[in-house]
Amino acid sequence: MSDSSPNSPLEKNLENMLKCTLDDPNSLFQEGLTRDVLQEVKQQGRRESQLIRFRRALVGIAAIVLVAVALWWGMDTPIQPMAQVTNLYGRVTVQNNGDTQLIQNTVDLKPGQRVRTAPGSQAWIVLKDQSLLIPDPRTILKVDATAQGPTVALEQGAVTIEARKQVPGQSIGINVGSSHIRVLGTKLDVRLAKKPDGTKQTCVRVFSGRVELESGGSKVLVLPGTQAVADEGRAPMRSSVVFEVNELIRLFDKTRQSDELQGLPVIIDFATDTLWAVTSAEGLTETGVGRFDLKLNYSSFQVKAYTVEGAEIATQGSGKVLHLDMSSSASQQSPEYLIMKIPNARGWFHMVDEGLQACELPGNETDPLGLIQFHLPPLTLIEDASVPIIEKTAKSDRLIVTAAARVQLPGILEIH
Repeated sequence: MSDSSPNSPLEKNLENMLKCTLDDPNSLFQEGLTRDVLQEVKQQGRRESQLIRFRRALVGIAAIVLVAVALWWGMDTPIQPMAQVTNLYGRVTVQNNGDTQLIQNTVDLKPGQRVRTAPGSQAWIVLKDQSLLIPDPRTILKVDATAQGPTVALEQGAVTIEARKQVPGQSIGINVGSSHIRVLGTKLDVRLAKKPDGTKQTCVRVFSGRVELESGGSKVLVLPGTQAVADEGRAPMRSSVVFEVNELIRLFDKTRQSDELQGLPVIIDFATDTLWAVTSAEGLTETGVGRFDLKLNYSSFQVKAYTVEGAEIATQGSGKVLHLDMSSSASQQSPEYLIMKIPNARGWFHMVDEGLQACELPGNETDPLGLIQFHLPPLTLIEDASVPIIEKTAKSDRLIVTAAARVQLPGILEIH
């Protein structure tokens, strides 16, 4: 109790109740006490009734809000288009829940809709970020939306993709059979093939940028100028898109696995006067981060360079100096070996008789034993060979002959 006068009837009544415990009770006081207590109880009841009605009102408002939210979620909200598909020529259709729409010009493509191109037809699909999909004829694909970006499901045929550079955390996903491709910004084409045994095969070829291909629980990085093939449920196998580069990689691997082969392999193309060679990169001069210069004994015009993994290196020629840009590659370090393509490298063959050509290269027993591969016209007859021929393969466009020889080849690099 406070020292001041009581502030409420209830407090006053409590004081009076204490007085009732005295030996001399007052009857008038007791009647007044009873009346005051009853009045206070009635007031408390009215206040509790108001509080209950207020709480019920809040519950009613909450129920209305919940019903309104439920009705709002139940409404059909417009589905935003994923892309636009344009019919360039032929028969192009969009399928949605069994309905087929024939495309004449350009229409919006919504998530989950399939695009089908008939034989002899051509279309293109432009995604929201202006990435471009160009399906081949006889192709079926579907575009969906995910939190990480659009996903393309290639169900049949092939598609060329020119992907814009993706923002951090976003990528274009491509599902082909059991393989998955992650695209960050590149130009590539993807093909779904069916092998004679009925299994599916994914083929990815990259022209620029980098692509990650996952299949059979394994991943490979597919670099510019390379391709990867993944059979259904198997790990991907990577190779170059250039036949001669693949042949040099194969010969170089054979050289490194042999105790006798010490020289670096070369390919001499008779028809095009082109020299392909694996060469040491010791002559590289670093000019910046991932940038190098290489001095050649040949004109650098139209010279191309590749890594021994098959990836093409961006190059620019100036006189006999070749500028190499490896700043965007996975490794910006100076490589140990390079594969070089030297066009117009004449002088390997000379006429000895009408219709008879000979290739004579200097060499002696102290020169390292190396593999030389000749690409000859398909109907070439070899009359004589002074060195062992270890492989001979006839193709529709060339005859491939591989020999092991101790010869001195003209140096490709200018090394002092």
